[in-house]
Amino acid sequence: MNKIKVVFSALISLSLILGNISVSYAKIKPRETNSQFSHLEQPLTLKILVTLGGAGLIGIEIWWFLFSRTKSQKNNIDKHI
Repeated sequence: MNKIKVVFSALISLSLILGNISVSYAKIKPRETNSQFSHLEQPLTLKILVTLGGAGLIGIEIWWFLFSRTKSQKNNIDKHI
């Protein structure tokens, strides 16, 4: 269980570092005269990393709330075996 925590914390740290590095590459286009938001041109690799990171975090959350078992549930199963 401890190894899993280390892997997850390493993945989260890596995604935060890559996100901070890639933000510096975003280029702001000149603002138009209308009141629309300005468009940020971002590299495809950043879009893919953000998408995969978000999907991974959603997957971890689904696993945590739907499929993980508490210690008391694991002990109950062990006692019945």
